[in-house]
Amino acid sequence: MLPELRLRQSLGQIRPIDYLFAEFVAERGGVSSDLMVLTASLLSLSNGQGDVCLELEDWAGREAFAASEDPFLSPR
Repeated sequence: MLPELRLRQSLGQIRPIDYLFAEFVAERGGVSSDLMVLTASLLSLSNGQGDVCLELEDWAGREAFAASEDPFLSPR
């Protein structure tokens, strides 16, 4: 998951801090779950957009990095 998030950072879809937080969770938290690492990056992204929580219902069942004209992630 970290290589995918690094790519998304290079494309401007997530911020460097979003990637670094996911990396921190993966490495220091001893987390090997791709889902947890992705969630960490989305939580950081959400916080950077002014939200204090991540509405999991908004993200459930959808592709996090779906192709679209909008280069930024956004829940439905």
